[in-house]
This record gives sequence, structure tokens and C-alpha cells, in this order.
Amino acid sequence: MMQINRMSLTIARITEFINKTREEDGKKVGFVPVTKIVSRKELAKNKIRTIEVSCDGMYDKDSLKSSPLKTIIDGFSKIGCLSYRIKLGVGRHRNAELSPQESQNIIDDIINRSVNVSTAKVSMHNDITGEIECIDLLQNKIYSSIEFKIKGKKRLNLDIVFDKMKNEFMRQNFIQINGKGD
Repeated sequence: MMQINRMSLTIARITEFINKTREEDGKKVGFVPVTKIVSRKELAKNKIRTIEVSCDGMYDKDSLKSSPLKTIIDGFSKIGCLSYRIKLGVGRHRNAELSPQESQNIIDDIINRSVNVSTAKVSMHNDITGEIECIDLLQNKIYSSIEFKIKGKKRLNLDIVFDKMKNEFMRQNFIQINGKGD
């Protein structure tokens, strides 16, 4: 599990740093993402809050199921755009969700590679666990958010960060093994 925030190093830079500081023992470190294969059925039963997609190159317009996505991409191509990054979402509205049918159509277009996708992420609200889960549709990576409340100008204790990250990791593994939240 890796902490990434505005001021942090990238995963590649952390790996490079650790490997340079351990050159004498000849061992190398690498990080593997926490993964989860999400079925179409699981995506359909959760409320989709955001869809983020970026593409390089154009596509076969006739193969798209999602007319809103087709309209957006058609607009891009009219101005000569060959690559794009879009994020569709409901903002901070708590119980809001994107249209279930159109969301599923967009996700199907992404999964079926009707669009030449380079990144595709979905965040969804699970009504059973109450959690917001972020999934990378192309690599099945899980992204978790952990909030910290810091009063005043105090420092964030690394033990607290570690404990929360460990608890989130254990929670994600429990969900994958048992199919439900705590």
C-alpha cells in the first residue's frame, strides 16, 4: 500500500530511492498494486459516482453504445482533438449517481475497447458497506482514500497513518475474500 498525496514522491521514485539505498546487499524492491477483478454485475449493482477516461487516437464511432460519450468525442474530433481526458461525476452530492444505464454503456465501451483508452477509472458507492471504492478498469487496481483530521498546525503522526493504511488494506482483503464489508 502506498501513500500518495500532493507533496509525496511517486511510486517509481520511492522504489528508486529504496533500491539506491540498498545497493550493498544486491536485493531490489518493487511494489505490486492491490488488485480486484470487478465484474460487470458488481459495477451494475453499485452507484457510479465518477468515470474518468483518457484516450490517445480516435475510435470507430459506430461501435459505441453510449450516445453521450459518442457526442462528447464527436465534439472533440470536430476541433481536431486527437487525445483527451474527461472526468464525469456528480460532485459532492452525497447520494447522487450518474445514470445507471448510460454509466454501464460507457463502462462497456471502455472494457470492450470501443474507445482507444489509455486510462479508465470508476468510483462507485457501495450501499451495503457505505464505502466509496475507486477501481482502475484496465488494470483492476484498487484506490482507497483515507481522511485524516489534523487540528491546528500539528504534524500527522506516521504511526496513525500506518495503522489506518493497514486497516484499509485488511478491509479490502476481507471484502475480496468474503465478498462483503466489515
